[in-house]
Amino acid sequence: MTEKDYYDIELMIGYEFSNKSLLKQAFTRKSYSMENGGEDNEVLEFYGDTVLSGSVIRIFDILFCESRKDYYVSKKTEAELTELKKNLVSRTMLSKRIDYLGLSEYLIMGKSDILNNVQNEASVKEDLFEAIIGAVAIDCKFESSIIDGVINTMLDPVYYIYCGFDFDVINYIQKVQEWNQKFNGELPEYIYSIDDYSDKIECTILIPNPSGEGILDFEDISRNKADAFMKAAEKAYWYLYRNGFIKEEKMIDVAGKPDMHNPVEQLNILATKGYIESPDYTFIETFDDNGNPKWECICKIKGYEFEVHNHASSKKEAKKLCAYQVYKLLLNEKKK
Repeated sequence: MTEKDYYDIELMIGYEFSNKSLLKQAFTRKSYSMENGGEDNEVLEFYGDTVLSGSVIRIFDILFCESRKDYYVSKKTEAELTELKKNLVSRTMLSKRIDYLGLSEYLIMGKSDILNNVQNEASVKEDLFEAIIGAVAIDCKFESSIIDGVINTMLDPVYYIYCGFDFDVINYIQKVQEWNQKFNGELPEYIYSIDDYSDKIECTILIPNPSGEGILDFEDISRNKADAFMKAAEKAYWYLYRNGFIKEEKMIDVAGKPDMHNPVEQLNILATKGYIESPDYTFIETFDDNGNPKWECICKIKGYEFEVHNHASSKKEAKKLCAYQVYKLLLNEKKK
């Protein structure tokens, strides 16, 4: 791992390690340590799994529960909390969030893992998520506030709790939150109430007026709290967008012009920002007539029909050539 790798990862998870070796260990697969020595990330996965569950419970306590004199009250039943927790820490959820952050790109793998492209497997991404959390927990000496902050950054649990686990839905809540934090350094204010006539739940989102003094409010009503929350955020987003306060940048504005020196990183930026799904790289090793290794890299992105193939003497170079060509294809497709 390079210093830039450490910096990029820490930026994505919102935590700076005191012990960088723990961060490297979190990304080290057992296949690599068996071939090269050193520690792998399996114990960190174990710690991360346990710590993640504890953090989710603390989130439930804040969102749904309160102490009243001699007893404890929850707005959710045991069955509802169990289902929410199951969805939040599921393999699908954790692997999707690793894809969103583009973190599997940094995995340190042995030859067998590389040959089998295990970095694309959901179970491997799940293990990586838990190992990162475990490494953070050990590095910060299990300080719960720090752990919760990293999990909020990596998992974004509040959004999924209120808006469901449909990964294809545009996260209007996150977009409005990001705008509000840039504008005044705070999150929007959310107010919930019960409509007297229909017993439906009304959600109101309050944000500062970007064109002058005062507060803007956007509301929606639904039988479902999450649905009202999402629809109110969608109204706020489109108001900000139509009035030029939120500008959706073009891919080239986000990642820059195609650069042969760092095209893999450019695609990772687009995936992290939600412009594309994480690229899927497959590698095939062959040999030329003299017995020298040759690598074929195949790159494709969910939602796009094209599939790019490139050959090079090293796996890294083949991947770079593929990423460069894919990025150029993405820019051309967006122009149509």
